Amino acid sequence: MAASHVNLKGNCGETKPAVGYLGPEGTYTHQAAYELFGDSVHYVPFKTIADTFNNVGKTSEIALIPIENSIHGSVVETLDLLRSPLLGKEFHIQGEVTLKISHALLVRQGTTMEGIRVIGSHEQALGQCSSFLKTNMPDALLDRTDSTAAAARRVLEKSNGDYAAVCSTICLKLYPGLEALKENIQDGEDNFTRFIILSPKDITSITPFRQPETTHLRTAIFRVSVPSQRRPGVTIQDILSALQHLTVLRIDRRPSLSTKSFHDAYLITVEYNEEPDLLQLVERRVKEMFSSQHRQDSATDFTILGSW
Repeated sequence: MAASHVNLKGNCGETKPAVGYLGPEGTYTHQAAYELFGDSVHYVPFKTIADTFNNVGKTSEIALIPIENSIHGSVVETLDLLRSPLLGKEFHIQGEVTLKISHALLVRQGTTMEGIRVIGSHEQALGQCSSFLKTNMPDALLDRTDSTAAAARRVLEKSNGDYAAVCSTICLKLYPGLEALKENIQDGEDNFTRFIILSPKDITSITPFRQPETTHLRTAIFRVSVPSQRRPGVTIQDILSALQHLTVLRIDRRPSLSTKSFHDAYLITVEYNEEPDLLQLVERRVKEMFSSQHRQDSATDFTILGSW
């Protein structure tokens, strides 16, 4: 998305739904949201991914948060938020969007590469540019900020000019006084980030400005908790056997919110042909495993977090 072709701020109208994103203006989440909804919505920035998540259905009707990058991997903060017992009940994942990421090194105008002492950005962006940073500024300190655009703003807040930010060149338009020392500094051209779209279950009227490609396949994410230690009961192998009619695309594991020690929450992303009641059949099959007499305490949760 070229900075010169869009109005990132959108137009605030009372009748427009609010879309929450990781702010401030100019983050990649902001870009992804704008590419999806255009000027048809009002954009609400939040300081952290957790703030964005926790305000779904409150300050914003819908929200985008990053979940995975093709270079640096999963966004752990997002995976931890997907353990919330409210997700899958009060609100859900209604879709996803992928954005090509191109990072630049932004500084206060007049700053040279040799004058940089500190480099700030979100930890994902720093990780995606690690080769460039180690090669060109191996002695610079890394400052992990809440977002890429927050680092761009911090450049202007520093008076001595030794601070640089890894972020999008769109920040040049949003924050006058910056210049790009180097563009396309990510570790490889194939750098993409996936964002998930969250909304309350009763929200059905927000139509994306850019319609996704139509396909006969659907995607869903399940959350299931099972003990990580070897003990009698349902195992992750049992869960996967219940998903035999689905294609498992990825499995993420995090500690569950259970009070029991060594209890895991698995986030399983699947793809499947659109068949009536297929997800409900899988859910019923897994819950029957959990409720069988000799396995009743072996798992704490099986929830469909969303399908699209």
